[in-house]
Amino acid sequence: MGLSRGHSSPVFVNTCPGSDGLPIKTPLMRTTYRFLCFWLACFAGAGAAQPEGSHFESLGIPVRVGGLMGCIVGPNGRGGEALYFNFNQAGAPLFLVQVDPDTGEARQFNAPQGPGAWAFIAGPDEKIYLGTWDGALILRFDPRQPQKGIEVVGKPSPTEDYLWQFDVGKDGKLYACTYPNAKLVSYDPATGKMEDLGRMHPDEMYSRSLAVGPNGKVYVGIGTAKGDLVVFDPATRTHRSLLPAALRGNLTWNAVGVSRRKDGQVYATYGSSALRVDDEAVAPVTTIPELPPLKLRDGREVTAFGRGSFSVRDPRTRKVVERTFKYAGAGDLIFVVGVGPGGAIYGGTALPNEIFRYDPQAGRSEHLGGMPSGEVYSMLEHNRKLYLCYYGGAVMNLYDPAKPFWKFGVGPGCNPISFGGVGRWPPTAARDDSRPGWADLHWQRAPYGQLGGALGVWDPQRNKTIANYRNLIINQSIVSLAYEPGAA
Repeated sequence: MGLSRGHSSPVFVNTCPGSDGLPIKTPLMRTTYRFLCFWLACFAGAGAAQPEGSHFESLGIPVRVGGLMGCIVGPNGRGGEALYFNFNQAGAPLFLVQVDPDTGEARQFNAPQGPGAWAFIAGPDEKIYLGTWDGALILRFDPRQPQKGIEVVGKPSPTEDYLWQFDVGKDGKLYACTYPNAKLVSYDPATGKMEDLGRMHPDEMYSRSLAVGPNGKVYVGIGTAKGDLVVFDPATRTHRSLLPAALRGNLTWNAVGVSRRKDGQVYATYGSSALRVDDEAVAPVTTIPELPPLKLRDGREVTAFGRGSFSVRDPRTRKVVERTFKYAGAGDLIFVVGVGPGGAIYGGTALPNEIFRYDPQAGRSEHLGGMPSGEVYSMLEHNRKLYLCYYGGAVMNLYDPAKPFWKFGVGPGCNPISFGGVGRWPPTAARDDSRPGWADLHWQRAPYGQLGGALGVWDPQRNKTIANYRNLIINQSIVSLAYEPGAA
């Protein structure tokens, strides 16, 4: 992996579908695969003849910021409340940070298993639950017995790799949706019983979101090729699709998200459209209520939270208090590295997306800062600046190392400055290309559930996409692209 040297001609960007001969499952799974390939290449090279006196040198761990998966309010085990921050990492299993909302005082609890957890909830038994990827395990933390740390409850389904989301049923059970067989599973904190409730869709792999309605029924969002909206009735243990016939086959339904909103009702979203769910009837709506706020018992709201900070607003005074907290990360997964401006080595991590730089002359490593989304797939040096294109959305960004600060954003005072997705040309295009990658210049993969791909043209003078040629090779992935200066 590496970086191409800059040139003054337009940058051609190759975009391609998600079907590239490899099972594209989730951002972390793709990351793990690429990480393994990188190290296999290193070990393969190690068998070749090396110059006399050469050796590998450890340059340390450049990024120790955990990947923040969520923040919830839960009991602190002493009659009060705490904020719980759920972090993933590559250097060790996931960890949970319990934070006092009044002081910022933090206690860290490291899990025995699981690199990370999407599913995260305070249970009806006043314990904190996490559902992992790479194992689909249920983990539990009891604030009243912190000396036990995070415990492994078990694996509710032997076939599943991911638990995506939790919600609490009216029966007191935790329900979770899964990958790769689009199942629904449950756990009863009162009895300790776990159940595999079966597939919610006969063909799809993702039951990606769920929400329990006021009637106690569980609504599941399905994706990512043929989206669906499914209801599961715990009383009859049956499920069925609620998707209106008129919407079946509609490409905007390739992934459906469900959530319970501030009014207590469940809504299904697909693209920019939405349905309100009333028992087993659905109706289109033009707007949906906001998500419930993250609120403490005394009415204070958590208005923002990050990888070491949070803000709390008092509803009576409207005063916002910002606090920070500390934790010890073991190191993030290095996803891409290469040579950039000034001969420095630039790299990026995955989940979280953090950028670092190593100066070989000074022997110094520097953590520059973070960007949103999963990971940078592609970097390119041009005119002593660095283009970075990240997943998802194939978003192009430009970093100027001559400026002594890192401030990600879209405004002229930002560094890096973000220009938006390279696949969106023209703006009315039906599909976006979301996975940028590296060859001699750039390549991309299409979103989940889509095939096709495209060749995009990026103008570095105007910093915008000036053309996009889709489906050059029908239903195939183009995963490399060479630049020929004489043909420009």
